[in-house]
Amino acid sequence: PTASAALVTLAASIGGFSPSCAPAEVACAGDPHCQAFGVFNGGYQLHGCATPNALVPNNDWEIFIPVGGNKSNWTPLGQRVNVDEAKCPTHPSHGAGRCQPAPPTAPPPPLPYEALGSVDVGTGESSIFMLNKTLYLLDNIFCGYIDHAGKWDPAFTGHSYVRIREFETGRLVANVTETISTSFVSAYVDHTDAGDVLWLSGLNCDRCAHETGLSERHPDGGCGTGVISVSSTDLVHFNRSLPLPTTQTCNTEVAGVSTSPPALPPHRYVMILECFSFMVNNNADGDLSHGWAPATGAVAPKAPCGGPSIRHEGGFYYVITGGTTVMICRSRDLGATDPWNCTVMVKPTERGGAPGPGDGAIAPFAGFAQDAARKDFPVMEGNLSGWDWNSNDADVCC
Repeated sequence: PTASAALVTLAASIGGFSPSCAPAEVACAGDPHCQAFGVFNGGYQLHGCATPNALVPNNDWEIFIPVGGNKSNWTPLGQRVNVDEAKCPTHPSHGAGRCQPAPPTAPPPPLPYEALGSVDVGTGESSIFMLNKTLYLLDNIFCGYIDHAGKWDPAFTGHSYVRIREFETGRLVANVTETISTSFVSAYVDHTDAGDVLWLSGLNCDRCAHETGLSERHPDGGCGTGVISVSSTDLVHFNRSLPLPTTQTCNTEVAGVSTSPPALPPHRYVMILECFSFMVNNNADGDLSHGWAPATGAVAPKAPCGGPSIRHEGGFYYVITGGTTVMICRSRDLGATDPWNCTVMVKPTERGGAPGPGDGAIAPFAGFAQDAARKDFPVMEGNLSGWDWNSNDADVCC
């Protein structure tokens, strides 16, 4: 080692001071306005002076100055001080850096579960859909929701509406203005040769104005009058229409149909209405804002009705429906000639059931168990039969 390096090492070992910092020596030597530098915790800062009037007491930084004004040799000042840069007549153009590269950040430990997406609590019915190869989550928002858009945008104040977020990240994409004053909205994506088109269908009724009434079925089975249709290809521009202005229903959902069976009117799309009836649409251009007609010949499945959804796959119509017990039913022609075949899909398990620990269990992940008491879960846990009775609005996606 050189004489200056030996001097620095000796001073550091005797006085307990930090060793010098090679990157700081180079940086200060190359800056005519730098006359000293400080070292602390693997980092450095350059200074325009180290004169007594600029020094302040400090137990962290160690100040280095050139030996005899020669910036090729450095020695510690030997005092527990730092430099008040404001008291220096000149200032270095470069401020600070690291004596050594920062150690790489250790990767986080692997999680004992796979994060599939981001969901929220306190919202209404939700739909997962894939548009342009990205998964999104549609949430129906009521006025009681803690982050209701009406807090920031007066157009939403006092109204129910639809919010769309990225499913994987939870990032907000849109509070859809065209869905203000709607309810029970669901999503269907038509994957066409020209590109994906999102179609929303729902009830033309403001849930905030009628929250109590919408939770109760009217004598004829409806929650309100009018089915709206909203379309978008980019989740930026939306178009709203009212294709079924006099239809009374609650939940609705639309599905594409590859080939319609001979027992039903020709159609490319089917809509289920709660509870239970079906509409069909045969528009070749895929425009679902008009052209809906009753599915003559269709028969309702013998299953509990609650938040029904519909899909068409492999020549079968699938309906998921229920309340306390959720059932999945299928038929080749909506029950016209092929009777519905229904089986139990979900039922309340309260404290246990096969398979699994039951609906009242708390997953040992993501801090759920630690937050249980703070979120008053013990009250729910002690009264499982008071809430574990309604698992409707089930659906499948993608």
